[in-house]
Amino acid sequence: MGKLLKKIGQCMAKHKWAAIIIWLVALLGFGTIVAKLGSNYNESLSISGIPSTEIQSTLKKEFHQDTDHGTLQVVIKTKDKKGLLQPKTEQAINSAVTKAKKKPHVASVTNPYQEQKFSKDLTTTYATVTYDQKTNSVTPATIHKTQQAFKTLDDQKGVEVEYTGTVSIHPMGVNEIAELIGVAIAFVFMMVLFRSFITAGLPIISAVTGLALGLIVIGIGSNYFETASVAQSLAMILSLACGIDYALFIINRYRTNRTTQNDYLTALGDAMGTAGSSVLFAGITVIIAVSGLSLVGIDFLTQMGLAAAVGVAFAILSAMTLLPALISLAHRHIKPAKEEPHHRKNKSGIVEHTIIKHPFVTAIASVLVLIAFAIPSGHMRLGMPYNGALPTNQTERKAYDILSDKFGEGINGQLIVVAKLDKNASPQEKQQTVMKITDHLSNMKYVKMATPGMISGGGKVGSGQSGMQQGRQPQPGQMNNSQQPGSTTSAAQQSAKQKQMAGQGQPGQQASAAQQQMVLQQSGGKLPDGNYAVFMMIPTHGPESVKTDKLAHNIKKYSKTTEDEMNTKLILTGSNAINIDIVQKLNHAIPIFAGIVMALAFVLMMLVFRSFIVPLVAMAGFGMSLLASFGALTAVMQDAVMHTVFGISKGAPIIAFLPVIAIGILFGLAMDYEVFLVSRIREIYLLTGDTTEAVRIGMRENAKVIITAGLIMISVFGSFAVTTNPTSKSIGLALAFGVFFDAFIVRLIFVPAMIKLCGKWNWIFPGMRTSKIEQQKREK
Repeated sequence: MGKLLKKIGQCMAKHKWAAIIIWLVALLGFGTIVAKLGSNYNESLSISGIPSTEIQSTLKKEFHQDTDHGTLQVVIKTKDKKGLLQPKTEQAINSAVTKAKKKPHVASVTNPYQEQKFSKDLTTTYATVTYDQKTNSVTPATIHKTQQAFKTLDDQKGVEVEYTGTVSIHPMGVNEIAELIGVAIAFVFMMVLFRSFITAGLPIISAVTGLALGLIVIGIGSNYFETASVAQSLAMILSLACGIDYALFIINRYRTNRTTQNDYLTALGDAMGTAGSSVLFAGITVIIAVSGLSLVGIDFLTQMGLAAAVGVAFAILSAMTLLPALISLAHRHIKPAKEEPHHRKNKSGIVEHTIIKHPFVTAIASVLVLIAFAIPSGHMRLGMPYNGALPTNQTERKAYDILSDKFGEGINGQLIVVAKLDKNASPQEKQQTVMKITDHLSNMKYVKMATPGMISGGGKVGSGQSGMQQGRQPQPGQMNNSQQPGSTTSAAQQSAKQKQMAGQGQPGQQASAAQQQMVLQQSGGKLPDGNYAVFMMIPTHGPESVKTDKLAHNIKKYSKTTEDEMNTKLILTGSNAINIDIVQKLNHAIPIFAGIVMALAFVLMMLVFRSFIVPLVAMAGFGMSLLASFGALTAVMQDAVMHTVFGISKGAPIIAFLPVIAIGILFGLAMDYEVFLVSRIREIYLLTGDTTEAVRIGMRENAKVIITAGLIMISVFGSFAVTTNPTSKSIGLALAFGVFFDAFIVRLIFVPAMIKLCGKWNWIFPGMRTSKIEQQKREK
């Protein structure tokens, strides 16, 4: 492989203009295609194959609820108590609702005054806009036009209007500012390493070109394959970081070769044959690791992994083909590496000296540091993105806080319970079953309110607008008129409401004859005889709460009782239930994924280094650095330690899919540094047979470039900590922490110390050739 890469590198260098033009033509050609097609990313993080999503088709069929259509929740708050009763405010809200109905792609808009959706203090209400398009098809322009209908209301003194919903008000796209910050910091680090403006710019040009083409290809693919928008962000982060690192290693080896080789083509060919081979192996390792996300069996993780793999593939392609052409173009301006004075060549630095003289103490110290940072990971909780963790200046967060304050936290984390009834039961028996289930659900712990169950065949549930919409955020207003907390009604309506709620929604009460009479009246004198019933539940706590998770678990546990006693199965659905199911599936998938990736890498490293101990040490180091990064992330994102520094408005559970992503990416990067460092140590050992000398030279020649590469990775990943999106922020911080612990503590301290401790036992392997020194001793 080294010989082939050498030929490719020299060919690209000799025909530099042709190589550059080919890249420009590719960018222009694919760019034109994506300009015409556009991109079609979606914001959904839902997955198939779980009960909460599979039941959606039943809801659509049995209750005429189209859960695919996007909704926009308009939250309206007045400063004055009973402000919603003021004629001026009522007129403005009614006018806004009428205008909204005329906007493009709006199917319906609920009127708060008709549905009596008021807070107890009569200051807050909300309207639900339902579109005639699927959630992912509703464009920002369509949303903006809808918001314009409420602009006059928002401009009214003493009235605040905020928005939330299943549609993407603020899409999770690529953050250009974060990208520029990362590139700028990387450029500064390379300026320090290379002492040359032009040389420092070459890795940037190579990486950005590969990144651009990769993102264009991913954008084109999003029109033909379902692609989550967060996949684009992940591909950008990883492609940019890897692209810079790979170019850095090749240029560094080229500069080193130039100290002894006058011909730049020879030096470049040798650099491509050695460092290029390591880059190719490292890149393939990263691609395998991120592609392994598809093994988890979760749709959006597969999309993220494959998109990241495409991004890394173009980073490798750019380093293998464009970079040699750029080096050839600027070779006169690339300074050879500075040779150390003769009297310093055989001397070790402070870190090298400490590792060589005190390997046991150094190894133990590094382990203790990693364990200390890993401690918070013991209470790490996994969850899904929710609006309560967004920055306080975003409208979705404001809407979330208003609803939580006025209607209770549970309004943002509602649960939908679908009961699959005994199809052989009579209508009366089904009604009795529904009453019993309603009564039990109402009395469960952590339940604020449970609405009476509605049996299919008896009409639509609630208003038919937002009751069971699926999206990123559970929607308030998932009850009919008589079931709203704090509703303002007439005396007659209050009386009817009390009759309707008797024995159904009130804790501790049994179903009464009045309820059955009400059902008969609503269904034209005939009890509904459907095979499904649906219940709406408002928890006492929000979607991120452990208590809400416990409630969901208790409902699933209660389903076993209903199956045994009533031949009725309960299925949880709704956004909050879907998120809970996703978290549970990811919790089961993480150990399997980690085990597969690490086992595969162990075998690969064992074959590459011809060693048992080296891969064992590498795996142990990676495990410790991973736990340390999770611990640091938990402290920042969940416990909100130094929250003002990192821009965290509120502590929240760690995003459930982040550990899987971090394992895939960090493992690939960790193996990069492992290959670059240990391959050189092994090479020196085979020449000298001296472990101490091998560690000293390996550290001296590779420490600076690994430190620079690590700092570049940290700057690129860490730059996403300035983003306002919690998902991108979490991913960026997790990867930045992971690179720091792995590159600076594991690869540059723990691994060399363990190699020094194990000595020649590192290289005991069947078929392993001995060092030249040992061969000479045997010959003597």
